[in-house]
Amino acid sequence: DRWNYADHMYVGYGMNWPNIMAFTPNRPRTNLNWTRLPWRMSQIIRPDSTMGMAELWVGHGAVYSAYGPSSDSPGEFGYLDWDYDEDGYLDSSLYMVSDSRYPTHYYNNFGARHLQRSGNMMFLDGHAATWKVVDVMAKQDQNNDLWGSAIPYTYWNQAGSGGGGGGAASD
Repeated sequence: DRWNYADHMYVGYGMNWPNIMAFTPNRPRTNLNWTRLPWRMSQIIRPDSTMGMAELWVGHGAVYSAYGPSSDSPGEFGYLDWDYDEDGYLDSSLYMVSDSRYPTHYYNNFGARHLQRSGNMMFLDGHAATWKVVDVMAKQDQNNDLWGSAIPYTYWNQAGSGGGGGGAASD
């Protein structure tokens, strides 16, 4: 019933956050792991397998990365530690859905609203595809690093630069 669950009636797309889209360096009140300079396309290791944006479960915000600098330890925003749909696969961040701002952001807000819990996404090379949530939330070596986690670990916050060697906006 969309009137009782108003947050589920909005359909939209959101960016892969923060691995692809992030705040600029030195933004006030922002965790350093969520800031960096813009990428250059030459820095994207696998644009044909890196998610740029995807359907959202709730029509605002972003799809919050399951792998990368903001989600690699328990208690961090995108860290997978909960099997929301009880299918035997960790697919959601308990920390995220425990936050009063994001109580219905299951699957880290990936909009798995289609058959077999699948959702649509756009890749950085421009093509689109439909993926099942179990494949989206799989470890990087099982989905060709869909989240692009190798990019942030390569370019974010290098040698304490505070904004990370990520490149410039022009390229």
